[in-house]
Amino acid sequence: METLDGVIIVGYFAFVLFAALAFKRFTTDSSGFIRGGGA
Repeated sequence: METLDGVIIVGYFAFVLFAALAFKRFTTDSSGFIRGGGA
């Protein structure tokens, strides 16, 4: 269970970090983000 909990925590942290970076990029350069199709 401890290993499973560790994987869940790491995965959740990675997801939150990715979401934060994507949100920051979207807010700082929204026009370019929309034109680029989010790539």
